[in-house]
Amino acid sequence: MIGLITNGDGEGGNKKKRIRNFPLIDIFNIVIVGGEDGIKPKPNLDPFIVGCEKAGVSVEKCVMVGDDPVKDCLASKKAGYASVLIDRQSRIKFPELYADFVVTKLVDLEELL
Repeated sequence: MIGLITNGDGEGGNKKKRIRNFPLIDIFNIVIVGGEDGIKPKPNLDPFIVGCEKAGVSVEKCVMVGDDPVKDCLASKKAGYASVLIDRQSRIKFPELYADFVVTKLVDLEELL
């Protein structure tokens, strides 16, 4: 099962409706938008907990892959997920403080699986 956890972007309207146009949206079984539908935005733990509840799995079985060390990785770790930080340009100082794993490109995820 693959889920998408994102925050509303403040551009008005419903972000869930706008991301339906994303070409790969069909691979996601669950879409959670923090800041919408009564779910607090990341880095609050709410989106991560709601994602697990909707998926019917425990947080220990979830992995967050994100590019924001605080909103994605640190928050998801606090919720009980494993986390992978994508640091494309190696700009984040001490990335291992935020995430369980650090990669510089998505293809590197294959090695972790």
